[in-house]
Amino acid sequence: MTYRNDQKELMDFDNRYSRCARQRRLREIIQFLLKKSKELQISLQDLIDNKITQNKPYQQQGSFAFLFYVKKGVTDKVEEMLGVNPLYVHDFDEKNMTALHTATKKQSYIMIKILLSYGANVLSKDLNGESALSHAIQSNQQDIVKLFLSIQCPNDLEYLNYSKMAKNKQIKWLLKNAKLQELRIRCSKLTQFNISNNLL
Repeated sequence: MTYRNDQKELMDFDNRYSRCARQRRLREIIQFLLKKSKELQISLQDLIDNKITQNKPYQQQGSFAFLFYVKKGVTDKVEEMLGVNPLYVHDFDEKNMTALHTATKKQSYIMIKILLSYGANVLSKDLNGESALSHAIQSNQQDIVKLFLSIQCPNDLEYLNYSKMAKNKQIKWLLKNAKLQELRIRCSKLTQFNISNNLL
């Protein structure tokens, strides 16, 4: 009789364990998607529909031509292609460089503005682990750094790396001001949260 009870208990344990494992895996997937959607600054639904995540270089048809036009600085063709398919802005080449990386390396301010208007991801990294902002800092492109920081490019994770890499004093000053402004915004949100909790 005890054998049956033990067997039933083991089956219950197996069911509970597999349910807990599925729930844990689901939580991990949800956390990954939320982090990715925040990083890419896109809606969670677009990410779930797999509209933006690319796995291979030149994955979409027309990606090669799009990145070629960005490299050559042909703004009218780039705008025309983005008008047809705005998701080209997220494509990358074999070095994992997006169109924004390429435009930053070419120092094409107008091209960068076009790409940002179509939602280019400022935080995407190439094979060397560098973002478009870090490329702009390394090559002392003050106007482009100012543009990236004006759209409130999140830089808190790598602020120290960015400030170490900046050799230009004006760029260091821009980075410091952006960090201070971000801290002010965080503090004001925290203060508002505390005030609203105290009222309740």
